[in-house]
Amino acid sequence: MADNGSEDEEPDYMSEDFLKQCTANDIRPSLIHNRADKRKHDVIKRQVQLNQSKQEKEKERVRSMEEALKVPISDTNKGFKMLEKMGYKPGTSLGAEKIDSAKRGIKEPISIEIRQGRGGLGKEQHEREKYEETQRLGNPEEYRLRQQATAKMKEIMGDLRKAQFACRNLDEESGTLKPLEAWYWPVTKKLTEVKTVDLEGYEKESTVDDDNEAVMLAKKRRTEYVSSEEESEEEDASVDDVPNEQKLESVMDYLRSEYFYCVWCGVKYDNNTDMTNSCPGMTREDH
Repeated sequence: MADNGSEDEEPDYMSEDFLKQCTANDIRPSLIHNRADKRKHDVIKRQVQLNQSKQEKEKERVRSMEEALKVPISDTNKGFKMLEKMGYKPGTSLGAEKIDSAKRGIKEPISIEIRQGRGGLGKEQHEREKYEETQRLGNPEEYRLRQQATAKMKEIMGDLRKAQFACRNLDEESGTLKPLEAWYWPVTKKLTEVKTVDLEGYEKESTVDDDNEAVMLAKKRRTEYVSSEEESEEEDASVDDVPNEQKLESVMDYLRSEYFYCVWCGVKYDNNTDMTNSCPGMTREDH
């Protein structure tokens, strides 16, 4: 009975342990009794008041400066008096009057932009351009994909140029004077002989054999060339309509079937069997 009575005994509400449990989660504001905490609180309070005072003074300075810049020049100003002597009237534009209103001088003075920060000249413009470029590029993943596409396009153009030069060389070796398709050879300007003219101011030298007509003709005459485009605008437009990937694939098929040549291997094989056994494949990735 005694044990049961001790278990059912009510807690001592005046004990120190019970009071600690009650005040453990008490977060109500109270007075600061610690001298160090009070001093820290006063320092923070003064700092906040000082910052507020500085901000208010800065705002007042900017406001008064803007109001002063809006005030027109007084009639007693020496510069204004000089303008009046030269014919200037308040409210009119500077310079000679013109009939075209779009070409008249300005009536209001150019506004003054006062720099507030400590950044160097051009820094703000650079930051603005950088921000606009970032906004234009958008998502970094999209930018990465665009860069990959650009690199892939340059790679295809380089391979196409190699294939075109190889095709032209092999065609010329075999006696072919014209490409099978316009894009099989690289686009170049051909030289066409148009006329032969005499060299002006030519003086015969004593060391030249006068009887050698070939030497005299070579020294007295020269041939002029001009560049000419043999392909018409319609042909150029049709070539541009073909994608570069399709051009490269077509030239590669022609080189492999006609000459057993692989651009990436850089080898002209003996026959189709030799090329099939030695060449890894028809694409750059295969090599």
